[in-house]
Amino acid sequence: PVPPSELDLIVVPGVAFDERGGRIGYGGGYYDRFLRWEAARAVRAALAYEVQISAEPLPLGPFDVRMDFIFTPERVLRGHGRRGETAGVQAR
Repeated sequence: PVPPSELDLIVVPGVAFDERGGRIGYGGGYYDRFLRWEAARAVRAALAYEVQISAEPLPLGPFDVRMDFIFTPERVLRGHGRRGETAGVQAR
């Protein structure tokens, strides 16, 4: 297996996302802890359906980790994670 510290990309599941890269997961905090410490340098991405994307910011806690990118069938969102600068970048 590849050590988490050597991963370049992590694809993370979620229940809901916002256009700034905010993510609501399944309630255990496991992915947030993993992304914060074990895989801190990896690009954080999520796959979602458009109905999972909120135009309003989600209520995030102090330990919630934002996604760098969220991919839907309609568009690519660049989140406000470490690598994201702006939200709502359209896919071509």
